[in-house]
Amino acid sequence: MWNSMKRSCKQKIARIRVLVFDVDGVLTDGTLFVDEEGRELKVFHTRDGLGLVLAKRAGLKVVFFSGKASPVVLQRARILGVDRVMQGIRNKGEAFERLIRSMEVSPDEVCYMGDDIIDLPCMRKAGLAVAVSDADESVRKISHWVSSKSGGRGAVRELVETVLKIQGKWDSAVERYYSDTNSESDNKGSLS
Repeated sequence: MWNSMKRSCKQKIARIRVLVFDVDGVLTDGTLFVDEEGRELKVFHTRDGLGLVLAKRAGLKVVFFSGKASPVVLQRARILGVDRVMQGIRNKGEAFERLIRSMEVSPDEVCYMGDDIIDLPCMRKAGLAVAVSDADESVRKISHWVSSKSGGRGAVRELVETVLKIQGKWDSAVERYYSDTNSESDNKGSLS
């Protein structure tokens, strides 16, 4: 996985402080379920969820970034403790610029993971552009790295694990997760 990665990509990963994820096609497999009353359902991968929790434990900021607005996404973000959720975005490139200004980070400190052409403006601006394995060809083409896993099927976890291992934070994030989980008196189950 990351041992064979190019040195320049590893250097980019070492600078990352913020992880920004497109939702449909990255955090999900892109399938939308809509019931007869128009309510939307999405399916999320539990290992991706745990990966995001570990990213937070390691001190990274996590942002969900979507062209669509969905209460399901807000609920998932709340459960995982995501730092920001930006939804209903018409122009992702402009929204990305607003995001980095408001978080007071440089583009080099931001990783953007996407899957389709709507993500291209953000990926061109991010210090690290990552595509899921089943992303549109144009997205894979401009990416610094392409995951081996597809959207909604572990690609997010793969990215988080790669970033944390290259930054030397993986083991401590896992240890912190175990100690935090063991110290909670009202353990309601996994956050993933």
